Amino acid sequence: MQGIVLNSKSQGREDPRYCIFLTDEKKVISVRSSVALKPGEGIRTNDSWDAIRTVEVESNPSGMQELEDFSEQVSDALQGKPYLTGDGRIDNVTVKMWERLRLCGYVLLRKLALAAPIIVRFHNDADGSSGAYGLYKSIGDLSERKPGIRYRHNISWIMQQSVSYSTYDAGTDTMIANSYSSVEKPLLVMIDFGTAMESNNSIEQIKDRFDIIWMDHHPVVEGFGWSALENYVNPWNFGGDSNYAAGFLACVFSKTFSRIDTKEIENASLVGDCSLYASANSKGADLSLLLDLITSDPKVAFGPATPNVTPYEIDKLVADEGRRAELVGFAKMRLSEVMDIALKSMKRYRGESAAIYVLDFEGLRDEQSKYPLPGRFSSRLLDKVAEIKGEPCIVVVHSGRFISMRVSRELSGKVDLAAVIASIKESYAELIEAGGGHMLASGIKLADKAEKAKVIREIVLLLKKQLAADPEPA
Repeated sequence: MQGIVLNSKSQGREDPRYCIFLTDEKKVISVRSSVALKPGEGIRTNDSWDAIRTVEVESNPSGMQELEDFSEQVSDALQGKPYLTGDGRIDNVTVKMWERLRLCGYVLLRKLALAAPIIVRFHNDADGSSGAYGLYKSIGDLSERKPGIRYRHNISWIMQQSVSYSTYDAGTDTMIANSYSSVEKPLLVMIDFGTAMESNNSIEQIKDRFDIIWMDHHPVVEGFGWSALENYVNPWNFGGDSNYAAGFLACVFSKTFSRIDTKEIENASLVGDCSLYASANSKGADLSLLLDLITSDPKVAFGPATPNVTPYEIDKLVADEGRRAELVGFAKMRLSEVMDIALKSMKRYRGESAAIYVLDFEGLRDEQSKYPLPGRFSSRLLDKVAEIKGEPCIVVVHSGRFISMRVSRELSGKVDLAAVIASIKESYAELIEAGGGHMLASGIKLADKAEKAKVIREIVLLLKKQLAADPEPA
């Protein structure tokens, strides 16, 4: 039996795990070996692959052509025609992005075929987690159609707590990659976060260590340095906007190589991010609510010992219809309770063309559950207040060091939260740890909550100025 060593993963003092391409069978297997092996070596053995004790080594393996052919055969899964939904607003953007997405698909398929270490980071909300879930299901579908792929041991799924990519994140990812030695460069996949100035230095730190596939839908802010990366995909660069949610984008990306139906997951992404393209489909809405709950407070679904939610846990939960219904019911009940209290607790500030509502979310927290998180609740609060008052409005929700802002779509073009945050950062640079988002949905993280009242007063004043300004002529 012969093969080529693709990677080794250190297990501390235990024997490392190896991925080996079997040149005769044209597939990748995962093995342990008491003999030290090096990536790129060709090996021959008479032992079972389950217990390798003796090998003959080729420094320049004769099976390299078979390995290259295998990686190219996997790439033939790429789809030529764009994935279309029938909604022209979405499909027009998809068509423009399709070739870029196919190039990203080729990169991912090659990494899968050659058993490269892959890290997938996704934002911890319904949008980001739906993107990771859709990608997970699609890779599983690919592996069934291409059984030679051995991927589960090499993908690390990490739920991202921040909208930026920090030096801590870069250090963690480097440590994960360094636990492998492989013939193929590691891959980092980023979904629904990172398009912020705060990410610049961290990406500089890892750009040579990893190939990167980056899927986001946040506006590209001035000073962000990485939108020109070869595999950076953002609808804003292709005539779209943030309504083309990042989770939806990840599902569309997966259609470059997968045939699995992800419509429910796609709609969960759109619903979760309050996209104009969202459908009233109840299954998609309930899945969005479920994802919002379990990414806000994983212990509600998985218990206190779950530090990181991965698509594997999500898939198991979604398949359990009874547990899924129970959690969706809890989420709806909890949202209703918090909404009733919030509507009685807001402060109202009058602007010239809309009212501004400020809510201190701190007192609404439940000792038993983190759900709902204030940033996500602010979108629901905006919709409810606008419905009750019958007019567009702005809501500002704050809790601890976080301030979340949401603006009714009718005020688009008149209110620009990105400009508000830019002004706040300029005036209170020492108080702001991070800030960003969309023009109508953004947030700020303070370095110290002691000065929060001052920052909120400034936000209200800036919003009032925007509401009073005459719109620029078309």
